[in-house]
Amino acid sequence: MEPIGETADEHLSWYCFRARTRREHVAAVSVEGRHGLEVFAPRLSILKKTRSGKRRFIEPLFPGYLFVRCQLARDLRKIQATEGVTGVVRYGDRVPGVPPELVMSLREAIDPTGICVLGSPELRPGLQVRLTEGALHDFPATILSLESGKDRVVVLLEFLGRQQELRISRDRLWVEGDNPRERLDLGLRKH
Repeated sequence: MEPIGETADEHLSWYCFRARTRREHVAAVSVEGRHGLEVFAPRLSILKKTRSGKRRFIEPLFPGYLFVRCQLARDLRKIQATEGVTGVVRYGDRVPGVPPELVMSLREAIDPTGICVLGSPELRPGLQVRLTEGALHDFPATILSLESGKDRVVVLLEFLGRQQELRISRDRLWVEGDNPRERLDLGLRKH
C-alpha cells in the first residue's frame, strides 16, 4: 500500500474522483477549465420509456465519478476544491491509479464528444415488450416476427380477452427489463 504523497507522481497518471450526482459533467468542465487537466467523464445517450413515449436522455456512464489525469501530490487539493468534485476514490490511505489501458478502451467505445449512443436492444421473436405510444400505451406484447427490410415487427398482444396480432414500428416498443449499461460492452469484464 502506498499512502498519499508516497506514490510516484513524477509523471501524469489517471485517477478516479467522486463528483456530485447529476453534476459530473459540470465537475469535469470545471476541473478542465480551471486547472488545465485532462478529464474524462463519459456520457451515455439512451432511450427511456416516458409517459409520452420513448425519449433520448444523456446520462453519465459512471454516475458520480470522473477520471482526471494529473500528478496526484501536486493537484489533489485543487481538484478536490473544484465545484462539483467531492473527493478522490481511495482505499484507506491509498489512492489507486486507473490503468491507462482502461481509459483508452473506454475512449474507443465513445465518440469524440464523450457520448456513447446506444440504440434499441436486439429484437427477436419471443421477446417480451411493451407498447410505448398510442391507445395501447404500456400494453404488454410478445414479438412474433421481424419484417425483413422494414423497421416493423409483428407482435402478439391480448386485448379484450382475445389475442391479436399487430404490426408496429420498432421504435414504438420497449423491451422489458432493458438496462442499456449492461449492453455496452467495453471489454471490462473478466472471464
